[in-house]
Amino acid sequence: MRTRIERAVLAAICLATTGLWMPNSVSSQGLDTGISGHGFSTQFGQWTIMAQSFADGSFHGRVKVTAFVDSDTLAAVVPPSDGATFWCLQLDNVPIDPIHGYPHVIFFIEDSGDGKDTFDRVSIRSGPDTCASVPQPAPGEIVSLDSGNFRTLGRP
Repeated sequence: MRTRIERAVLAAICLATTGLWMPNSVSSQGLDTGISGHGFSTQFGQWTIMAQSFADGSFHGRVKVTAFVDSDTLAAVVPPSDGATFWCLQLDNVPIDPIHGYPHVIFFIEDSGDGKDTFDRVSIRSGPDTCASVPQPAPGEIVSLDSGNFRTLGRP
């Protein structure tokens, strides 16, 4: 369990890196891990992400990608594990592709760059897949950000 000071510092990082404030979420629920930041890619536009996973199994956050979505209805926040290097953020019932009626949109983020010389990598997938069925994107789906940086909060 994090100390009160550690939780306050994490809350300040969330606000400073994204401009998205999650009232009481970090301080009262015991943040286990999360990812926060912003970036730009020519293909997808501006990304602003704040996603938190809590010790009790719940999660909270917001995904904003200018070309696609602005939503706080996260259905899954899955940190990298077991060989997967990407965070997986899943939104359900988001009208990105109303023609096909796909139920899920998955946003992948790899916190691999330093935000100065190297940049993180991202991907978006819309379809029947979930974070549980597809823990990371296929190599041809990955795009490097042109600018910006995401940061892992807590333990990944």
